[in-house]
Amino acid sequence: MATNYISARSGPWSEAATWGGGGAPTSAGDTATVTAGHEVVYDLDSAVELGAITVYGVLSVARDRNTKLVQGNNSITIKSGGELRVGAEAALVPKDYTCDLLWNTTTDSANGIAVEAGGKLAVWGDPGYYGGAHTAVIAADWTTGQTFAVAGDWTAKWKVGQEITVGKGGTYSHYNTDTALFTIKALTLSGGDTAIEITEAKPAGTFLTGGAVTNVSRNVRIGKLGASTVIGNYNTLRPRILNSSTAGVVIRDATLTGLARGLDGGSGAVIDGVMRNCQYGVMYGSGHTVSGAVYSCQHGVMYGSGHTVSGAVYSCQYGVMYGSGHTVSGAVYSCSRAIYCGERVVVTGALGYDAAGSPSPNAADIECYNHQLQTDVILRGARYAPAGLTFANRNNRLYYSDVHSFDDGQTPGVMRRYGEFGTVVNDSTVHRRATQSLRAEPLSQCGIGYGIELCRWREDNVPAGPQTRRVYVRGAGWTTFPSAAELAIEAEYLSSAGVYTVTTIRSTESLAANDVWTALTLAFSPARQGPVTYRVVLSRYEAGASVYLCLLYTSPSPRDRTRSRMPSSA
Repeated sequence: MATNYISARSGPWSEAATWGGGGAPTSAGDTATVTAGHEVVYDLDSAVELGAITVYGVLSVARDRNTKLVQGNNSITIKSGGELRVGAEAALVPKDYTCDLLWNTTTDSANGIAVEAGGKLAVWGDPGYYGGAHTAVIAADWTTGQTFAVAGDWTAKWKVGQEITVGKGGTYSHYNTDTALFTIKALTLSGGDTAIEITEAKPAGTFLTGGAVTNVSRNVRIGKLGASTVIGNYNTLRPRILNSSTAGVVIRDATLTGLARGLDGGSGAVIDGVMRNCQYGVMYGSGHTVSGAVYSCQHGVMYGSGHTVSGAVYSCQYGVMYGSGHTVSGAVYSCSRAIYCGERVVVTGALGYDAAGSPSPNAADIECYNHQLQTDVILRGARYAPAGLTFANRNNRLYYSDVHSFDDGQTPGVMRRYGEFGTVVNDSTVHRRATQSLRAEPLSQCGIGYGIELCRWREDNVPAGPQTRRVYVRGAGWTTFPSAAELAIEAEYLSSAGVYTVTTIRSTESLAANDVWTALTLAFSPARQGPVTYRVVLSRYEAGASVYLCLLYTSPSPRDRTRSRMPSSA
């Protein structure tokens, strides 16, 4: 029969005196409460499934032995002022020992670890367990057999029995098969390289030179009891880590396996370990730092705001999905979708290149979604394949995309905007009086109502009275030129001195040549001083055709005004 225990003093979990002398919570279903002011040290390596554990004080783990704590369909609840302490920054769980926190849950995403507001979860594994270096590089194409080579000497870093992921590289096949998981059977130094023999049979295909080989074993392991680690298996009836704290969660050098939600909610958490075979790696929350590997999760990072993702995200169905204000500085590769919509997501890392810098494409680097969930992505010097970014659902009138790339393709000064129906890029080869122009390249669905906005800018204090504005455009490759309805400058201005009324006008000139700059002119008269917003829009497609826009126009210049849209204002 299960017993409820409440700590009477600090001490080892297994000692009856810690719980007042009437035994210890070591039998199936036993529940325990760690009283505020007490530190109870869990010191067992036990497969017995305990009941609920509530922590008001500190529940820590012994650091001089292997430990294993298993719960059934229950939770460790960390109350305000309480802490679950699995090692500390200055007192790691030593590399010679392992710590397992496991759940045999019978419901999905209902139990596991719950960190309440004011509670703390601190997990500090030892990087020495994998030699402090987790990523090696394939030294030569691996085509057959159970042995391959990685560059350098890894024999003193990695160990027999540890798990590694190995990427095939090259072209995209499927997010479940472009990376494989193996167990190290032997490590042998051969010249300057290390030969790694694996336990499993090698799958079909070639693993290319330069690909990433990542050690995903850690000496602290958190997750579902008996979880599958097969890539693409997200498990069922999973535990989760529910976080309501602010800067209360730090997980370093631990492996999180088979969770419904590796980390759900809270703010300011630090995750620097391995998340795998989860439904969601990181979900909701704000301001988290994800610097470890996230792989084989259905959703790597989903929802939330302001996360920093500096680790590798790979072999997930969706790498970074939804959310706002994230910064992705790591590598996202071998995913079905690397970035799945999102608002103001900034990418400074690599799309389609692995953690070793080798090509490992995604099925699509960016997926566009409908207007309810915008795809608003900013690339800043991001690396992607020389053939260009790959998109899903772009050039589709049901979907929205607004992707701005600065130092596009890692070329300084090149700025490119990928809109729903075309691309706009700054161009220094064709220009009128400025040193650059903007070139618009329409896609096949570009048309009236579905145009490309080449440029937008606003003048804040345009005086009342007659005004004239003029821009110059030039065609390239057109056989049937855009009409005035399909290529124009337009303006929105205040047209009433009393009631707030905005009027929109458009230019009436038409482009008529591929080698002559044509003026598009606006003449209008605001009824009172105020802002005027301008746009230049192309709404026609012809294969291989484009339009150039001169960046200088009748004063004032759009580059000197506010709220101008990339790339003209960059």
